[in-house]
Order: sequence, then C-alpha cells, then structure tokens
Amino acid sequence: MKRLSIFIVLLLMAIPAMANDTTGEVTLGGLFVGGSNTDSSAKFLEYRDIDDQILSHIKVNHSNGRFFLTGEAEKIGYDDQEYSVSGMHFGTGKFSLWYNEMTHNYSLDDKILHFGEGTGNLVYAGVDETDASTWLSHDFKNDISQIGASFEITLDSPFFVGGEVTRTEKDGTYPIAVQNAGRQPMEIPAPIDYTTDNFLIKAGYRTEKLFAQVDVTFSEFDNGKDLLNWQTTPVNGANAPGVGAGTTYTLAPDNDSVQIGGQLIVRDLPVKSVLALRGSYAKNESDPNLPALAGGIDWDGDQSYTNFSAKLKSRPIDKLSTTLSYHYTKKDNDADSFDYPDSGDAPGEAVTHVFEYTKYGFGLEGAYLLNKANRLKAGYDFENIERPEMRPDAEETDNHTFFVEWKNSSLDWAVSKLRYEYLQRNSDFDGAEVADMFGPNSSEEILRYLRPFDAADKDQNTIKWQFDMMPSETIDLGLELAYSKGDYDETVIGRTEDKAQSILLDASIRLPMSANLYAYVGYEERETDSSYVRYRNNAAGSIDGGVPIPSVAENSERYNWDLERTDDCTSLGVKLEVPTLNDRLVLSAAWDYMKNDGDADFSSAYQAANGTPLEDISAYGDYKFQTIKLTGVYAIRENMTLTLGYTFEKFEQDDIATNGYEYVFDGAEYFSGAYADMDYEANIGYATLSYKF
Repeated sequence: MKRLSIFIVLLLMAIPAMANDTTGEVTLGGLFVGGSNTDSSAKFLEYRDIDDQILSHIKVNHSNGRFFLTGEAEKIGYDDQEYSVSGMHFGTGKFSLWYNEMTHNYSLDDKILHFGEGTGNLVYAGVDETDASTWLSHDFKNDISQIGASFEITLDSPFFVGGEVTRTEKDGTYPIAVQNAGRQPMEIPAPIDYTTDNFLIKAGYRTEKLFAQVDVTFSEFDNGKDLLNWQTTPVNGANAPGVGAGTTYTLAPDNDSVQIGGQLIVRDLPVKSVLALRGSYAKNESDPNLPALAGGIDWDGDQSYTNFSAKLKSRPIDKLSTTLSYHYTKKDNDADSFDYPDSGDAPGEAVTHVFEYTKYGFGLEGAYLLNKANRLKAGYDFENIERPEMRPDAEETDNHTFFVEWKNSSLDWAVSKLRYEYLQRNSDFDGAEVADMFGPNSSEEILRYLRPFDAADKDQNTIKWQFDMMPSETIDLGLELAYSKGDYDETVIGRTEDKAQSILLDASIRLPMSANLYAYVGYEERETDSSYVRYRNNAAGSIDGGVPIPSVAENSERYNWDLERTDDCTSLGVKLEVPTLNDRLVLSAAWDYMKNDGDADFSSAYQAANGTPLEDISAYGDYKFQTIKLTGVYAIRENMTLTLGYTFEKFEQDDIATNGYEYVFDGAEYFSGAYADMDYEANIGYATLSYKF
C-alpha cells in the first residue's frame, strides 16, 4: 500500500509535463501540537493522525478540451493520508483511482493481563494482579486502508457500462467483555483482521426520457482471526504465566454475498409524470468457525433480501403535484433454530429463533399552490412489519403517519414553513403467550408486562416551524423550532414516554469594509420516561412472591421503580472575517462551544414511603467541548499564499461510568481502562505556503 501511495505522488508530479493546459496547487507547511493528554486521549486522536508533523497537499488539473484529468494527494505519509486520480473524456467515459488510510483510536494507554494482543491467542502474562504497574500497556486502535477504482464507458451513445472494485483492510484490536473464571467480568483485547473485497459491474441505457440499469455486486468478507483463545486469570493470587483455563470466544465469521439489481426511470409520462422503479435480490452466506452440534444443526447464517420500490411523481394540474410510493422488503434466514446443549433450562427457554421479517408500505403525498405566496402539502404513509418467531412479543406492527405542511412567502423578506406530523403505531403484543412458555411464577414472568419500545404501541405528535428572513441586504437570519412527544400508553414495564424539543438560530451579517460575522445558537432537550420492577429469584429459579406489577404487594426486595432520563445539549458559535491590506490579508477568529448535561432521576413510591429514596445520577454522559480558531491568510503574490493559524481545543467528560477510574484487580473483576481517559486540552499551531500554477 505504501508503494501505491508513492506511485500516485510521482504521477501527480508528472502531470504538469503533459501539456501547458495544466493548473494546480501545491501546499507545504508544518503543524505543532502541545497541551495536556494529547498523546493519550482517544477523543483527541479518534479519527486523525495529528502530532508535530509536515503538512502537505497537492492538486493538479489537466485539460485539453475533451479530456480532463485531476490528481490529488493530502497528508502524505501519515495514517490518515489520501490519494486520488480521476479522469473524464467527453463522449467516451470516465475513471477514478483512489487510496486512503484512516486511524480509529478507541482507547489509549490502557492495561491488559495477557500476551499476544492482536493475535487469536491470549496467554496470561503472570503479572502481579495487585500492582497495576506490572500490567501490560496496550492501545485499542484500528488502522484502516482502502484502495479502489471505478470506470464508466459511454462511447458517445446512450448505452453505458461501468464498474467499481474496492479492497478495505482493518487491523488492530478493540475491547470486549468476557467472563473470567467464576463468571467474573473482565475486558480483553479482541483482534481485528478484516479484509473486505467489493466488485460492482453495471450496464444501462440513458436518455433524457429513459434511464435503465442492471447491476451485480459481489462482496467477500474475510476475518483472519475469527476465533479468540484466551486464558482465564487465576483467582487466588497465583501469578505464574500461562496459569488459567483455556476459553474460546467467537468473532465475526467469514461471509460472501451477491446482489442482483435493476433500476428504471421513465420521464414525460401522461400528466407530466416521472416513474422510478428499483428492485434487487441479495444472498449472503456466512461460514462461522463454530463446533458442530448433535442433531445436524446448521450454524451457517445464510440470509437473503428481496427489495422493491416504486415512486410516481405527477403534476395533474399546474397548481397540484402528487407523489405515490411503495416499498417492499423481505428477509429470509435459512439457519436452524435449536436448543442450547445441556443448558438445564426450562423447556423452550434456551431455544434460539432466526430473525426474519417482511416489511411493506405505501405513501400518498400532494402539494397544492393556493396562491403565489402559499403552498399546502399533506400526506399519509402506511407500513406493515411482520416478524415471525423472533419477536413473539410483537409479531406484527402497523405504522400510520399523517402530515400536513404549510409554506408561506407573502413577505418579500421572509419565508416560513410549518409542519405537523402524527404517528400511530399498533402492535399485536402478547406477553402472556411468551411468559406462559416458562411456566407459572417463573423468573420470566416479567415478559408478561415488558414491551420493548421499538415495536410497542405508540402515539407521537411532532411539530416544526422554520423561518428564514432577510430584513436587509446585509442580514440573513434563520430560526427553527421543533417539538415532539411520544406516548406508549399500553406499556406497563418499559418506555412510557419520550419528548424532544429544540431551537436553532443562525445569522449571517455583512459588516462595513467587507467584513463578515456568522453566529449560531442551539438548544435541544430530550427526555425519556420508563417504568421498571425489581424482583428476586429463589433457588428454584422462580420469583419470590411474584412481580409487583400490577397487584402483588411490594417490599424491600420487590418493588416498582421509574426512571426519567434527560439530556440537555447546548451549542453556540461565532466567527468573524476581516479583510485588510486591500484584501491581501484576511483575518478570522472563530469560537465554538458544545455542552451536554445528562441526568438519570430514579424514583420509587415504595422506597420513598419507607425512608429509602433511590439515588439520582447527575453525571450521566456529561461533556463539554470548545474550540478557538485564529487564522491569517496573506496573499504574497497572486499565485502564492501564506497561512498562519492557531487552534485551541478542550474536551471534558463527566460520566459516572468513568469518573474516578482506578486500575484494581481483586482476584475477581478486572477492567482494562477502556474509554476512561478522554479529557484533553490541545494547542495546535500551523503554517503553510501554497503555490498555484
């Protein structure tokens, strides 16, 4: 891959020699990073390779009338470098080549107890469990690269043929949770060694009135390490290397897929209609590396998808436009259902069910121009989802969505749009059928009342108002207000209500002397209310005394409780651009700030009445992030520009999941420190010189 990047750089450098009709830009410079925790915060380095480094960007364009070629390279030699070459010959076709790399840092400077990280075999290192300084250092991160090419050949005719091929490689580790000896939780590094090859070929016919295409896509996913063998750590302080039972953890299986599809678009139909059709069939075959089971169980998760969609847009009269739509999706799964072997569970409790579903829906939408300044739009969508076996709590769901929208532009300096939407979801919930599978008073009695929110009965009202105005030639303002409320009135245990409201205001102001001021402020609040129940199982696996809801008496071990989960997110920013020195120097300053305040408020009528109220959590996903950017761009010559800049970034996380994290191993529980140290403060300075030719 590195050789490919060098080749592309040489190609870019050679393009100017092709002819005089060549333009481009070369940028070189340096970047310097300082601050605190910039080397260890995965938040700072999450998707970028940033340190004291050389900055580079090359772009070259060549054209001779009918042929156009572009080459580009950026961040040459770093873990987030990008290269591309694309060309077009009018009347013949086009092509593109690309190669890019990306880094994904999950968590850095963590500690593990095993040798062999990144491989499929983890061996206990024999460290002193009571002394974290003896544990092994590890970074949970991925290196991702992709190489690809695409082409399309038309040969100056309505017929065309094209294709695309890509290879994506991922290599690294990520933290997973497993059970240590004695079923204690711990984190270990799971390897990532993925290769994904995609190949697309297409052919079609294209004119102003008709577009038709057929396409075939092949995809192959290979996991070089689909099994992870690891040794459990000793429980009683024994720290000899290699001590511990061997355990196998299954990872993503290899799989192959093929999709055959077709598309048709017909224009200039009666009543000014346009018809668009799309259909496809996809087959995915996986090959998991799992042990065989008695009874001829097929572990393969072979799946197929059938998709079809249609949309008809028409204009029966000048003032009326309509849209009719239909979609259909069917997922089939050829894997077997089976009981876990020797599980010792009640009959039916350990049975797996393959996930299949059928989904279809249709919609009708119309927009009518009442007069020059007012447009009314309304519509209805219906969707049905059937989930046999896998979701006995909701085998079938119907969604009905109605909306009405009014747009007004009666004022010369303002345009407003008001939209109301109503969603009604009906589900055939039958929790009693599920609970009865496990017998009376079993530990699964809760399923009689529990409704997962994704398929529960729901009524939701949403209203949104947008207002764009230009009170003067130098001021642009935008305002957006939104409110949504969903009720799960039939839910006893689970989500019972969710609400969201937001406001966003942005402004663009052109100041004297060609200066520009931009600003925005936004606020969003989300609230989710849920009801739960605490209960305890006895030695026989049944519930002691039953589930409190709806009528069983509550006590200290068995009571109902509620959760109100809220997130308040505030964002604001401002940017000022000031041209000086006859516009040869442009100075700019920008500030952006974002804050999220999360809370989890717990309540229980029984606990409050007995003097033991539940404790709330105020640090629940809280964070602050702000940046300050100062930039000066000076035009030394018409084709040469000097840029100097400074960026300040600060991220602060306040979350109960990571606050006060310590590396502690008490012979039972062990955690690696993943995601625990994300705070950082960075000072970034840079200087670049750009030359255009």
